[in-house]
Amino acid sequence: MFHKIYDKELTFEKNLKRKPAGIDANHWKRFIEYRLKEDTQEQRQGRPIGRGEIWAMSQRKRMILLGKEHPGRVRGLGFGPCPSQCFRNIPQQSDYGVQIKEYKMEIVKLKTEATELKAAAAEKREKRQRMKAEAAEEKAKMQTMENLLRYLIQQQGGNLPPEIAADLDSLRSAPTSSQAR
Repeated sequence: MFHKIYDKELTFEKNLKRKPAGIDANHWKRFIEYRLKEDTQEQRQGRPIGRGEIWAMSQRKRMILLGKEHPGRVRGLGFGPCPSQCFRNIPQQSDYGVQIKEYKMEIVKLKTEATELKAAAAEKREKRQRMKAEAAEEKAKMQTMENLLRYLIQQQGGNLPPEIAADLDSLRSAPTSSQAR
């Protein structure tokens, strides 16, 4: 807000008059004075302060007021309770890091495996389609050959030599590839 409203070219008094609606004049004046202090400008270094920086500043102030944390003591509950009575045994932060790495590795492994399975399934689908096409082609060839044989039989007057008649009978009785499955 300061950068949107405050103009460095104007005097302090003129900037005070540019106060946004809904803000008390005294609050605006204190805000501008605060922002123009050298300490504040050094902290800001010409960039907005983020939540993390504000939290770090508040923690430093808290450490000054309350002092260093001591293991084995729970603040605000008196001298009796110790951390193990108040909190569950939670794994150390480093354990979480190891678990997260393991989970990430497992995820990568499973994704790779899923990709390989998808590729294998696609390959099998393509193979099945090729086999169906080949079977249809073979069936069409067989049908053509059978039609030719019928024509030849009609031309011979129904009398075929015995070896051709035996071959024809064996073809009729042989199971086709679709019946064998």
